[in-house]
Amino acid sequence: MTVTDEQRKQLGRDGEEFVTEWLVKKGFEIVRRNFFVRGGEIDIIAKKDDLLIFVEVRAWDHQYWPDSSPVETIKRPKMRRIVKAARYFMMKSGIEEYKVFIRFDVAGVIRKDKSFEIDYYEAAFDSEGNV
Repeated sequence: MTVTDEQRKQLGRDGEEFVTEWLVKKGFEIVRRNFFVRGGEIDIIAKKDDLLIFVEVRAWDHQYWPDSSPVETIKRPKMRRIVKAARYFMMKSGIEEYKVFIRFDVAGVIRKDKSFEIDYYEAAFDSEGNV
């Protein structure tokens, strides 16, 4: 079965919504979603106390890739683009790096039937885009 672009985009939006709700339940405040900058994008920016997290969300439908994780598709060039976008966000927002703790997280979301499962990795990579 072939997935259309619209189905793929809808799954991504649904996955991001699921992760957003999951983070709120964990006590995080959502600062921004879908922050775009030339050359990069951040799916979710959230904070809790003095911790600011930048979250990359990858969502898959279980029926298409049953034996792997969406997290496996995030490679070093993507990580570097996220870091670049995060630095730009902080600069534009007036957030000084040394006054907050910054973390880059990754959420792998798999839809099975009508529910989602999440694999969440805190500090999945550092500010240099290294695992």
